[in-house]
Amino acid sequence: VKCFRLFFLPVILSCFLLEQSAPAQTPYLDSLKNELKKNEAPGPHQIDILVELGNNRRNSAHQEAESYYRRAYQLAGQTNDAFRQGLAMGGVGVIRYYEGKFDSAVFYLDLADSFYTLSGSQPAKESAATNKTDIGNVELARGNYVAATRYYLAAIQTMEQSRADNK
Repeated sequence: VKCFRLFFLPVILSCFLLEQSAPAQTPYLDSLKNELKKNEAPGPHQIDILVELGNNRRNSAHQEAESYYRRAYQLAGQTNDAFRQGLAMGGVGVIRYYEGKFDSAVFYLDLADSFYTLSGSQPAKESAATNKTDIGNVELARGNYVAATRYYLAAIQTMEQSRADNK
């Protein structure tokens, strides 16, 4: 009996903890999915919903989040929306960072940066600052402290310039 408890107690506890940490479908996610099901022409609204779904799933369900980002990227490409293409690729980059795939993360984050530059809109400039911070986080995780610092400083400079442009 003692052996039984010593073996099965950790198994039962780990199953309980896994069940508790499993992401539940929240009403918010359900409402986003319902909004997405409406028959609208592809446009900014649908793309924003897909990006938001990806953002909400990227911490716990990488593949699901990536599928939302890729759909957003495809729709943004069809509507020539460089800003939202950047958001989608930046999301994939963050997933790669979470997975420890740093080269791939930088690839997607650099791609996002190129879309933000192409867009040139105020939201794109602000997102470019966040994107540079994400690349800095990748470099920090790699142990490249000087490179990380450069990206963090570039993010600050980008945000300051964005604010100056917005006055």
